Amino acid sequence: MIYIGLPFFFWQEDESEHGLDVHVTEGFQKLGFHVYPLNAGDDAEEICSAYNWHTSFVDEEEDITPSEEFISEHVLWDDFRLLYISAAASTSEDEYTQFVCHTAELARESGLIVAAEVVDGDSDDEDPYPWRDKAAVLWSRSDILPSGPVCAVRLALGDGITIASQGVERTYDAQVVSECFIPSFLQGLLEGRDPFSIIESYVS
Repeated sequence: MIYIGLPFFFWQEDESEHGLDVHVTEGFQKLGFHVYPLNAGDDAEEICSAYNWHTSFVDEEEDITPSEEFISEHVLWDDFRLLYISAAASTSEDEYTQFVCHTAELARESGLIVAAEVVDGDSDDEDPYPWRDKAAVLWSRSDILPSGPVCAVRLALGDGITIASQGVERTYDAQVVSECFIPSFLQGLLEGRDPFSIIESYVS
């Protein structure tokens, strides 16, 4: 899987953000996924080796975002089926936001499932996750479904599990550990399973 999260540039100063990313990627690794961060920075080797991530898609020549040239030369979209974007990918850096949006578009056009965690607030300000309209799966740690395109599978993981897919919305009275559940749910989708049946078998 390809993973976009907190820029490595901010890794040391924002431990609370990257900590959640580490737990989610561990959940994927336990299911046999290889994690390929798409990121930049000259300390990438050290960060990736700490979490057993691949470094093939890290542009060590750039500070914040991999260059478009680097992405076109190194990222082999056909070899992947999933792009996971964590909530930590939302930063104040316009350049990084544009990079995430552009990459989500490229991944979607290449046939990958784009899955993103978002945090919906009450603010009328600009959406901190402008790539949400390119996602096939949106999820949040909340009791309220995240807003997103009608065609997307939307999940709210709070006191229970609420899911909306293909015009149907259901709530399950079950609590799950999101770092374990989300990788398992996405693996089920990649296997072509129905999203409701994935939840039902997981919580039963």
